[in-house]
Amino acid sequence: MEFNIDFNKKTASENSYELLPKGTYEMVIYNATIDASKNGHDFLNFDFLIRDDLDKALPDTNGKYHKRHFWASVWYDVKNGCWRQDDLANIATAVGYSQEKANSFKTFEDFINSLIGKAVRVYLWQSKNEYNGETTEINSTMTKFWSPTKFKLAEDPFKDNEGNTTADIKEEDLPF
Repeated sequence: MEFNIDFNKKTASENSYELLPKGTYEMVIYNATIDASKNGHDFLNFDFLIRDDLDKALPDTNGKYHKRHFWASVWYDVKNGCWRQDDLANIATAVGYSQEKANSFKTFEDFINSLIGKAVRVYLWQSKNEYNGETTEINSTMTKFWSPTKFKLAEDPFKDNEGNTTADIKEEDLPF
């Protein structure tokens, strides 16, 4: 089998990756992982995807920037040796969990994994970030500015990505 790439099939970018304007966006948590900085400082890395089903309802935010990713970090409290309870409570509230639901997870990883695919409302702004003597402008948010969505998802946005790696395959389904 021959492999080739047809550059005529390249898709145009729907929008640039300049900073998002200050505002409130309806997003879906596309991914959430535990990570660490180069210095070993743990954080939760949230990858949000701006919803594309609200262009008419929110023309100045979602309508202009739908399908854009936005990343936010929630840092581990090294001084106290734990994840901050206010951040965890804010996150759980933003995805619509009750106290009972939030306490039902067996592990912290189970909680984090449960967030993927949940709709949230995120307020963000632009700020300056200094690192190694270089200052850049970035989009920022804090968990206290995350809240439950005002627009229910029509269906699970990742319904085809159940994490199931097994399949029922019968001998007669195989081509060989």
